[in-house]
Amino acid sequence: MYGVSVPERKSGSSGKVWTPEKFLEAVAENNPSQVAAVIQQLYYWSEETADSVQFGRGKTGSFTYHIRDREGKDLSIFTVHANGKVELKYALINKRLGPDIAQEFHARLQQIPAYRVPAEFERKWPVISISEVFTSPRDIEQFKRTVLWLKEQAVS
Repeated sequence: MYGVSVPERKSGSSGKVWTPEKFLEAVAENNPSQVAAVIQQLYYWSEETADSVQFGRGKTGSFTYHIRDREGKDLSIFTVHANGKVELKYALINKRLGPDIAQEFHARLQQIPAYRVPAEFERKWPVISISEVFTSPRDIEQFKRTVLWLKEQAVS
């Protein structure tokens, strides 16, 4: 499938701890300016809307958007990598919020024209390419609206 992959899950992590400054520097150095701008926009928006934003460890910088569910537990929704990829946490969403909400989350993301993640990915961690999926401001806004919708569902 073009633009979609499922990474092998690895337990544990090691390596350097990323900071916002180091992450944004790596983004600017390793991406075309249009992709870097989308990543920066997603980062600043995440800082404003997520219950927490956590930076990863390891070779490729990343940050993860977290919300708190109705039980007060952290739930990661997506991870943005400094290499221009976004990993969606379908499996966690399905497990913690249920298949109906996961399916609606998927359906809302499918409204982005270039978003081509098949429905069977609902129990996995698909990775999309920012340059291939977020091709217009409308696409980015649809992604944000969908994440905020999911955040509302998590606490209701």
